[in-house]
Amino acid sequence: GLNGEVCLCERFDASVKRWWVQLRSGEIKLLQAGNLEDADACDYSWWNGDDAEQLRRGTDVCVRGLGGILDLNGASGRCERWDELKGRWLVRLRSGRLVAVRPENLQVSTAD
Repeated sequence: GLNGEVCLCERFDASVKRWWVQLRSGEIKLLQAGNLEDADACDYSWWNGDDAEQLRRGTDVCVRGLGGILDLNGASGRCERWDELKGRWLVRLRSGRLVAVRPENLQVSTAD
């Protein structure tokens, strides 16, 4: 599923009553308007790749844009440490699970 994914609405196709949307990966999908919601400033920051610069130990994050382990998309957690060899942050999810995630798949969380 795409729940919680950020996309760019390119155009509305009246013939099929769907929006042509571009995912951050570059993939194009056709989605019904009812399956879309407005983005906020955090979404724009993540889309532009600005969040990677803000990642530090203790930063609260949300996992976004994973293609392999889809069930992790939308999961919240906290950056524990940077793994230089893997080029990934070790993130402790709220569930307690520790996962290694590339910076471009982490959105800085504004939730308390």
